[in-house]
Amino acid sequence: MQKGRLFNVAAAVGVLGCMAGLLLFPAPCALAARGGLAVCAQTLVPSLFPFLVLATVFIRTGLASYLGRPFEGLMRRLFWLPGSCAGVLLLGITAGYPVGAKAVTDMYRQGHCTAAQAKRMLCFCSNAGPAFVVSVAGAALFGRVEAGFWLLACQTAASFLCGAGLGLWARRHEHSPLRGRAACRRIEWKNAAPAMADAALAMVRVCGFAVFFAVFLALMEQTGLPAALTALAEKLGLFPHVAEGLEKGFWEVTAGLTALAQGNTSHPLALATAGLLLAWSGVSVHCQVLAYLGEAGLSARQYLLGKCACALLTGILAYLTGRFLAPVPHAPVFSLISGAPVWAAALHVSLLETAGLGMAGALFVKKSGKKTPSTCFSGADGV
Repeated sequence: MQKGRLFNVAAAVGVLGCMAGLLLFPAPCALAARGGLAVCAQTLVPSLFPFLVLATVFIRTGLASYLGRPFEGLMRRLFWLPGSCAGVLLLGITAGYPVGAKAVTDMYRQGHCTAAQAKRMLCFCSNAGPAFVVSVAGAALFGRVEAGFWLLACQTAASFLCGAGLGLWARRHEHSPLRGRAACRRIEWKNAAPAMADAALAMVRVCGFAVFFAVFLALMEQTGLPAALTALAEKLGLFPHVAEGLEKGFWEVTAGLTALAQGNTSHPLALATAGLLLAWSGVSVHCQVLAYLGEAGLSARQYLLGKCACALLTGILAYLTGRFLAPVPHAPVFSLISGAPVWAAALHVSLLETAGLGMAGALFVKKSGKKTPSTCFSGADGV
């Protein structure tokens, strides 16, 4: 009870402090809001919105359950999950957060997985997408596309290791993965249009959180806390930009990467810090995911613990393997990539991913195009 009261008091003080900061520092807050909107237009919307649409249509129409049947055995052996979750895993790796988390909660709300399975998937199916990692974290911030692909490989490996570890744990504590409603053979294309509308609303939510946390970080700058942490790190002989990147990246990943890129990016510690921040994703993304968890009635505790584990593992992998990369030259933040702005590179990668997913889906439909009943059955198939 005492802890709950202290939390409520601290939260109230924080909210009132932010409101006072908006009145005391209107110009920096307005500038930060405009910067947040620019990030949304140049980076988030081009790299994320196509996958929000695809993910929502993929789940709502029943494509996930229809295409997941061939992966039943593989998903069960690796992650102790039904085959219908294979599409969600693919989206979690390629689409970027919070698309994976939204896909997981949609699967659970439609009855294609249990609450325990959804909680486990949330730990490793909400990752930074290749468009963001390669174009922004790699090319624009570190000056090399190779660094982005390296970070992407470390993040993917950490996610698979966390998922496999949770699968081993689930073998002892959960029943056998059942197909349940995942055995649906009919694709409900009539749900495509409402799914697209829902994706547009989800994109607005993402941009809203991005703008708010841009303003929040601007308020923190006015308090002098980031500068004090940087000075303290310098006195302790640490990398000041790493400390500033961690402090800002805890709240918002793009701000953390931007601060990190201002320092020496050739050290393996910089690459490790970037990997940790990408896997952690920031409180901004967590708030978006928590909104979906609240709507689905799922607890956030296991999700947050899983994100901490994936972040630490990604950072360790990036540090241990980063020394194999040649020194990464410093590049201006949000520089041009082959003469094109960052948003164009992000859009290019997103379109390639979208085309790849579409071709893969068509291939699976062709391979599984046997005549089947057009009704859904909710049988529970055992192992």
